[in-house]
This record gives sequence, structure tokens and C-alpha cells, in this order.
Amino acid sequence: MHIHFLGHPEKEAIGLYLPGWIEWLLQQGKSIGIGALLAPLLDTKLRDRVTVFQDECELVRQGDLLITLGGDGTILLAARLMGAGNVPILGVKFGGLGFLADVAPEEFKDAFREVSQGHALKQQRMVLEGRVINSKGQECKRAFALNEFVVLREHRAHVIRISVWVDEQPVCTYIADGLIIATPTGSTAYSMAAGGPLMVPMLQSIVLTPICPHSLTQRPLVISDRSQVRVETAEDESGLLIVSADGQELDTLSRGRGLLVKKADHTITLLQRAGRTYFDVLRAKLNWGDDIRQKNDG
Repeated sequence: MHIHFLGHPEKEAIGLYLPGWIEWLLQQGKSIGIGALLAPLLDTKLRDRVTVFQDECELVRQGDLLITLGGDGTILLAARLMGAGNVPILGVKFGGLGFLADVAPEEFKDAFREVSQGHALKQQRMVLEGRVINSKGQECKRAFALNEFVVLREHRAHVIRISVWVDEQPVCTYIADGLIIATPTGSTAYSMAAGGPLMVPMLQSIVLTPICPHSLTQRPLVISDRSQVRVETAEDESGLLIVSADGQELDTLSRGRGLLVKKADHTITLLQRAGRTYFDVLRAKLNWGDDIRQKNDG
């Protein structure tokens, strides 16, 4: 079994755990690969017993199991690098909220045993494909997003006007600070912060969430995952718009250019510990469903 680790050593705690985990896995006859940024955390003898990858794309695509060390951003990075490879991902949380990466370092060995024994839960998470096209319909840029695509004004001091179609049917022109096009996985990220609904990860839907809409009638909209969304600048919008995919700038939109977003042909496999449900994570990470009246008494 080839086990690869992806992470960045800005979290000092990673260096406290990683060498021991690798030694433990090597004793079980596992083959280990790590990214070049993690290599300095190992002593020379241990480093000689693992494969160090200079190319992170190769690292995430060539193993049987990818273990991410960090927060949710590391999982988003892994998904972006992996593309259609679909190597199962086990996220170990070092700092931050850790909504996707919900395995604590102290739980790693137990979580790995569950994975190796086939007891871990496998969740196939929807991915979005986004393409920026020019006025002739030619593709300029393409990217994939596990969480969301976002359209924002280059200079964010003013609202923007963006026209949206679903399956070539006109929806509306949003007057807002921006627009989020999110997966169910991304519904607990930027979309939730902008007032979008929480969506169970296995739900086959896409949510359009305007950011601070100027009109109270412009609310989040949930559509089928079989639909395609087209976004363009409105006729009276003169500003330059920025398109991002999972927080990474992709391209710009101006008059004559558009963004097409649809469900990708591939999914990302996230591993979760047996017995831990989505609602457990909601309650633990977001205090979802708590009775704030009791907390405020006295």
C-alpha cells in the first residue's frame, strides 16, 4: 500500500507527529511518499526510507491513500492537484476549523486502522467544472472546485451587476457584492457565510448564493446538479470581474466573456471515521442546533 502525505510545515505540530507516524507505517510494510516541503521534518535516516516528491501533482495522484496535514485548505489543494485521479483522502487537522479535515492528530492511528480494515466511510463528493469563454465561445481558462466558484468585482467598493442563466433559461440579474456557485460540500464554507443553506454532502444539487444582494428578493437558489450555469456581466456593468475557484484566482470577466459552471465528470473521495456523521460535525464545528438561550442564562 502506497501512502502519501501532503502538507506544509508552517504548523509546528506536524513535525511532532509525522516522523513517528511514518516509522509506524514503515514497520507495517507500507510504502511512504511525502512532498518536498515536508522532507526537512525527517532526519536523514528516515528520509532515505521514503520517496520525496518534488512535484505535488505526482504525489497526490500516484498513491493508494493521500493523507493531508493541515486544514480544509489542504484538502482543497489536494482536490485541485488531483483532478480526476480520485485517490481517497484522509484529512488530519492541524489548526483551523477543520470541517473537512476532522481527524485530530491523536486519532490518526485509530483512523488509519479503520481505513486499512475497510471500516472507514467513503464519501464521493461532487466537484464543479468551470470554464471561462470568450465572445466566440472559445475556452480561455478551465478549473475544478470542490467548494465553489466565486465572481467578485476587481475593486470591491461597489456592487456588481451579473446576469445568470440556468440551462440557457434567464434567471435574473444579481445586484450584489458577488455571486457564489457552490457544491453541497461548499455549502458550509463561503456560501454559508453569505447566508446560503446548509446542504447534506451527498445531495445532488448546486446552490447559487448572492453576496450581500442589494434587493431582498434575491435569495439563494438551489438547482439540479444536471444543470449548467452561465454567468456574464450585465449590459450596464462596466467593471472588471474576478473569477476564483476554491479561493484561487482563475480569470477575469468583462463584456463578451462568460463563465460556464457544471458538475464535473469526476468526484473526490473523502474518508471519514466510522460512526461520525455529518450532523456530528455540524454540532461539533459550528455549534449547530445549540440552544443559545441556555448559554445566555445568568
